[in-house]
Amino acid sequence: ENEGFSAWGNVQRTATKKQISFISSLQEKKDGADRLLPKNLETLEIGKAAKLIKSLLALPDIPGKETKPTPRQINAIKKISQNFDVAAEEVVEKITKTKKGLDEISIEEASRILGILFKNVKKQKKDKGWRLDYGL
Repeated sequence: ENEGFSAWGNVQRTATKKQISFISSLQEKKDGADRLLPKNLETLEIGKAAKLIKSLLALPDIPGKETKPTPRQINAIKKISQNFDVAAEEVVEKITKTKKGLDEISIEEASRILGILFKNVKKQKKDKGWRLDYGL
């Protein structure tokens, strides 16, 4: 009766290759990562993979294996900072409340900085007079 019908809404999409690769790289650098990982990464659902990445990023680094931001994160911080006419270094300093340079921040700090910058971009779209708010 329902031949040809596909229940797309019920299909579980598996994690992307990029997610699996990132999870594997974090596994090598994060203390306690093994206890959070499922037996088979290949069958991990895409939403669960995103939550797992967030949990892994929150774990402490294994000493000597600190995770550095990706080139894509660094470029995004630079580009968005430029759009607000602020130096990326100033953004890093104000958000992390340290004198770290862009090349000295951790991947977690880069994620936090980008989160704040993206919130600012959203607010700027609604209010053209919006000025960068480091406290979002």
